[in-house]
Amino acid sequence: MNEHIGFVHAQFNKNNLASNIRMLFSVLSKRRKIQFILIFFLNIFSSFAELLGLSALMPFLMVLTNTSEIISNRLLVNVYKIIPENLLNFKLVVTLLFVFSILISALIRYFTLYLQTKYGYAIGLDILRKAYDNVLNQPYTVHLNRNTSEVIATISIKIGSVIQAVILSLLSILNSILVSVVILLALLYVNTKVVAIIVLFFSIIYIIIIKISKRQISRDSKIISVEASKQIQILQEGLGGIRDIILTGTQKVYVSELAKSYSKFKNAQENIIIRGLSPKYLIESFGIIFIAILAYFETINSINTNIIPSIGVIALGSFRILPLLQQAYVSVVSISGCHNNLKNVLCLLFTDHVSKDRTKEQLSFQDKIEFKNIAFKYQNNSDYILKNITLQIPKGSRCGIIGKTGSGKSTFLDLLMGLLQPTCGSILVDGVDIVKNSKNLAKWQNCISHVPQEIFLKDAMLKENIAFGVPKEDIDYDRLIRAVEQAQLASLVSSWKDRYNHLIGEGGSKLSGGQRQRIGIARALYLNSQLMLLDEATSALDFSTERDVMKCIENLQHKVTVVIIAHRTESLSGCDFIFEFNEGTISHIGNYNDYLAKSKNN
Repeated sequence: MNEHIGFVHAQFNKNNLASNIRMLFSVLSKRRKIQFILIFFLNIFSSFAELLGLSALMPFLMVLTNTSEIISNRLLVNVYKIIPENLLNFKLVVTLLFVFSILISALIRYFTLYLQTKYGYAIGLDILRKAYDNVLNQPYTVHLNRNTSEVIATISIKIGSVIQAVILSLLSILNSILVSVVILLALLYVNTKVVAIIVLFFSIIYIIIIKISKRQISRDSKIISVEASKQIQILQEGLGGIRDIILTGTQKVYVSELAKSYSKFKNAQENIIIRGLSPKYLIESFGIIFIAILAYFETINSINTNIIPSIGVIALGSFRILPLLQQAYVSVVSISGCHNNLKNVLCLLFTDHVSKDRTKEQLSFQDKIEFKNIAFKYQNNSDYILKNITLQIPKGSRCGIIGKTGSGKSTFLDLLMGLLQPTCGSILVDGVDIVKNSKNLAKWQNCISHVPQEIFLKDAMLKENIAFGVPKEDIDYDRLIRAVEQAQLASLVSSWKDRYNHLIGEGGSKLSGGQRQRIGIARALYLNSQLMLLDEATSALDFSTERDVMKCIENLQHKVTVVIIAHRTESLSGCDFIFEFNEGTISHIGNYNDYLAKSKNN
């Protein structure tokens, strides 16, 4: 992680799972916390519903096995009084009441499970929205340094695993504990000694298993987290470099790397699943044997005629608690196995981000832009990329930026857009400092449109790519048509049957380089911006296509200020000013003819 979020990530490197779970729940909204309290009480209610079915068993068994003891049970006596004096009818009624109590208990448990699952995934949606919102609102310098495959893996895969393995598992543990406690309290009332021995026996077994498995689960958790990110990275590299892969015939290399990574990922997941499920068979077998032995000694040493119903209730209660204990154990294993993914998710949830209260208001720009003694270097880097930059860009002018690769041209543009903050100096728009005030910076960025060398195009309709980020129902068609005409795309659009609804393919794969570039210009024009920045937007085009694109720029009204970065001098022929950058400083300022004369003399 980069420097902007490293201080947060350091907190998650500690193997304190409980602390990290508390941090996860601390991001919940007030509404979700209230819902959690309601879920908690619903689980309590569900626990007593479980008890209803269990408590109905003993009277049911008494009626079937020892009718002479009915008189000792007040509930059965009351039921017996309202039924005609027919023992067969009485047994039928008790049986039906028992079945009814079991069905009611099952329905309540189903309803509880339904609401818990809905609640867990609702929290997951909240977490996903907040994490992605934080990512998109982080400073530009963070995006320059981050590993995008790690972010994609966290949002697309790891948040999902946290929902399933942490949130839903915690709710499952809550339900298991509450139901088990209620059942145990009831069983202790039936036979304290036997139940206490059973509880102690199973507790010791599960504690031993957890202690043995803890270290291996932690190791598998790290493997799952690392390999999930690595798989995304391999896929991105393979699909992004498909031309070179086809030309060099290296498909097998990428397939092999992905298979190797997935194999590690799969093995770690298998280990966690096996560790979670394997105790079930051992404990169920030993549990049945242990309860059978206890029942045997209780029956041979007791003269109580109700011992069979009591043992039956304890056996049924134990068999109900055993799956709950196993479910709780599986949930604990799942949470431990997802700890590293949880740390990655928390890292996005608690990272630095810029203000999200973005205004739509534009900064007043009527006169000029000023750079005063600007210098810039990246953090932890002693070398300045820009040094002592002082210049003015008048409103409505056409300014060209030229210089060798690495001379600071693109960094200058990033400073002008407010994506980077100068190390020292001031950037003023009509005398207003856009650096010191974040609201002024946001207003200034609302004035800007940017056309880079590589235009980002979605696999969507033309109108969605021009009105970028605008919902389809909110697209202004008058502005869309005007932008298309100004960018000289009208003839191309009219040649398509579906016109503005034409699908252009991923990255504009169905278009030529010049067409993609003109769409980028149309996107900038759709914004009605006051400042248009072209960052080597025509450097990859042939001369004829570049001339057509530059003609689009020349036809713009002079209320739009244009700044163009170019490698070729001819690309700047229509500029009022040309600033030549050399090793982070401005070595020449003049018009196009001045620059040509200087170049000839050199």
